[in-house]
Amino acid sequence: MIFESSPIEKYTFEGHSFYLKRDDLLHPDFSGNKARKFYYFLQNDFPDVKKLASYGSAQSNAMYSLSVLAKMKGWKFEYYVEHIAEYLKENPHGNYKAALENGMEIFVGRGVPTPPNKKK
Repeated sequence: MIFESSPIEKYTFEGHSFYLKRDDLLHPDFSGNKARKFYYFLQNDFPDVKKLASYGSAQSNAMYSLSVLAKMKGWKFEYYVEHIAEYLKENPHGNYKAALENGMEIFVGRGVPTPPNKKK
């Protein structure tokens, strides 16, 4: 199993004690809500799946985690964005760079579907 239970830590602040569930420590590539969203796909086989596609921003945490998932499963990964900042194109870093290194193919702008909740 890739994930262990996330640790729970006790903290005290201004005389009040509270507990913090540390989902950010579940896995280096799948933490927090991404770990919970993608757990099913990590734990099961999908012999007919060859490609994973998603849409979002060029520095999305989910984009990075999906690139890792696709790499682990041997799937092609296509990611669609409305734009990529010039600085990021010229100086790839962060989630964008890591997802590209994991084999993500990115599609920008024209022809990228607009989500139903966004207007152009």
